[in-house]
Amino acid sequence: MLDMTFFWAAVILIALVLLSVPVIYYFLISAISDRAAGVQKSPGLGGFEVLPAASLRFAILHHTGVPLPHFDLMFETPADEALATWRSPIWPIVQPVEIERLEDHRRDYLDYEGPISNDRGEVKRVAGGAFHALAQSADRWEILTDQGLRLTFTRQGDTAHWLAEVGQTA
Repeated sequence: MLDMTFFWAAVILIALVLLSVPVIYYFLISAISDRAAGVQKSPGLGGFEVLPAASLRFAILHHTGVPLPHFDLMFETPADEALATWRSPIWPIVQPVEIERLEDHRRDYLDYEGPISNDRGEVKRVAGGAFHALAQSADRWEILTDQGLRLTFTRQGDTAHWLAEVGQTA
């Protein structure tokens, strides 16, 4: 009698394992295919948001010694390209503010503080870290920093002027 109980318990255990394999397989394949397709936000296991695998770096530099002191918002781009850069009159951004898209800057500025060549003032790092690009196009950037700050930059028409807005923190 004990052998039959053991037998049926083993059969039930094996059946439960075999029934759970397709469910686990579905969630794993969904997450892998979303990443391969470039889906930035999708429900992952347990309904949690799936972020891009690689994070990029950013630096916020206070640029002084120039007629209009400002903050340079610099964000790393994939494939070791130059830093996408905006000029902001304020930092931190706590309400919508107009910012200006500048020419891309050298990656050296991610770690640099000090004087700028040709007597163009000096920069001091006031913030920085890693971020995930949630959306990135010619007219809109949405990022989430490792500190949980969500920033959205939206281009205003066909100009160098953008609107920077802070979203909910994660």
